[in-house]
Amino acid sequence: MPAAVDRWGPFLFANPDPEAPPLAEALGDLPAVVADNGLDVDRLRFHHRVNYEIAANWKIALENYLECYHCRLNHLDLVRLIDEDLQRQESAGLRLSQFPPLRSGAGAAAPYDLSDGVPTAQYHLLFPAMKMNVNPGRPNLSIGPVWPLASDRTGAWFDYFFAEGTDEDWIETMVAFDARVGAEDVALVEAVQRGAVSGALSHGRLLPRTKFLIGAFQELVRERVDSAV
Repeated sequence: MPAAVDRWGPFLFANPDPEAPPLAEALGDLPAVVADNGLDVDRLRFHHRVNYEIAANWKIALENYLECYHCRLNHLDLVRLIDEDLQRQESAGLRLSQFPPLRSGAGAAAPYDLSDGVPTAQYHLLFPAMKMNVNPGRPNLSIGPVWPLASDRTGAWFDYFFAEGTDEDWIETMVAFDARVGAEDVALVEAVQRGAVSGALSHGRLLPRTKFLIGAFQELVRERVDSAV
């Protein structure tokens, strides 16, 4: 069957609709934002893929990704390195982004090594389903979709990319740290799912500053639900 296919750096995108808008339109300013924040994707090479599932609704999983209000309680090792209180949040078109800076003096702390690398973290959601993480340190990126499998189950994978010739010991350290933070998130999201289906609360509240991106995400969802009704 025909499909629309295009690429951005080493990333290949396919759309089953051959008449779909061009990839550049879907990506918007994401390539420029990634480059402006210190990462040259053309230097990256595919390293490996990680598949995982979450026993939670797709929307709950993505809302957790879009805020760091939970980080101080749930990611103790991470918040020793990044300052979530000073992070920038941006919403532009289909792009929802977070840019948490490193804490002062954390530039040489494993797994981050800023001697020849990306100066800041950047975490992007390209609505509706593509996550892209760039950690501070040697050129690195993980990218992949988060997709609903059922009302209480979400599937996802990440493709990890690094600059050619990157030390494998450093990659192993960084990926292990990333996996530990991810496991902490999965546990939290699955607990939120259990709370959501309990019926104990009819609605929740969002904090305007720390949960700004969740509000933007919910508006994107609401617009599409309303247009489909």
